[in-house]
Amino acid sequence: MKRIVLILLLSFIYQFSFSQNENIERKTQKGFAKLDFLSIDMPITNVPNEKNMGFTGIHYNLMVNDWLYGGLGIYGAVFLR
Repeated sequence: MKRIVLILLLSFIYQFSFSQNENIERKTQKGFAKLDFLSIDMPITNVPNEKNMGFTGIHYNLMVNDWLYGGLGIYGAVFLR
């Protein structure tokens, strides 16, 4: 156990012993694409064993200002077994 702690401590010290001396130019991201999946619980109806409904979507958002993104998205139904 002491050997493992020593190895972890030495690797931690080694990782932080090298630092970056020059300033890096910050770059901002203008937009991003996203894929997602939503599982929607279907309400209880007279249909026995009704499964949840699955949707998948693709979106592209652009930066409007420092705190707001806006864009387009498309959803499509997915069949789940």
